[in-house]
Amino acid sequence: MNKGNPFYGNIFQDYPPSVPLRPYVAAYWHINNSSGSTIHLPVVPDGSSDIIFYLNSNDSPFVVGLMSRAQLIETPDAIQLFGIRFCPGVLSFLLETDMRELTNITRPLDQFSRNPFGRLRIKKNPVSQLLAESNRIIEEEINKTTFHDTILTIIRKLSSSPELSISSLAREYGIHPKNLERLFYRHIGISPKKFGGIMRFYKAHKHLLHNGLQDLVTTSLESGYFDQSHFNREYKKLTGTHPTSNTMSILYNTPSE
Repeated sequence: MNKGNPFYGNIFQDYPPSVPLRPYVAAYWHINNSSGSTIHLPVVPDGSSDIIFYLNSNDSPFVVGLMSRAQLIETPDAIQLFGIRFCPGVLSFLLETDMRELTNITRPLDQFSRNPFGRLRIKKNPVSQLLAESNRIIEEEINKTTFHDTILTIIRKLSSSPELSISSLAREYGIHPKNLERLFYRHIGISPKKFGGIMRFYKAHKHLLHNGLQDLVTTSLESGYFDQSHFNREYKKLTGTHPTSNTMSILYNTPSE
């Protein structure tokens, strides 16, 4: 089984997809709360969308669209969840849906007219089997799906380099800015400018995960903000608080290896 990366005292772990799926699947993840109490996990916007399955109940799987703001997710004791986090823009093609209808919204998976994930056998399977089966089924679906390669390329470029100019990207790929905006709304759920802001925030968030809170000035500058004040303002817009708050510092106090 792929080695997972643990967070929140091993309550949450994520796992990489197979190599062919890395342009399409950001990660698989597993939540197993055996702490004896309800835990509130801070979840930050990262531009992606997820499909989430319950492992130990009969509740239906559901889709989570792009989040434009951080949320505290209530995680009851004894709950087990398995999630597939898709790279930005991908799920709109696999579900043949307009992502504007899912921004900051959850919807049962069985409400979608195209549901290629119904074949995924979830209940009572170990995580190792879920990973193998998910890789197999999603690889099959990727091979059958027609993607808009240009818009996915632009989304990936803006994800990795959120400081890029939207107008320059439109010129580089021969797309009118208005058409590019329309495609972003369709396949991401928000405008290119707002998506770039989220990805810049997420770049800073990943820096904090790995390096902790010791040097917020460096985090700010390396993530593309003018200074720490600019970073603090933008961070608060997306989370409602600051990285040193009790809510968010749980993520950053123990840098990952």
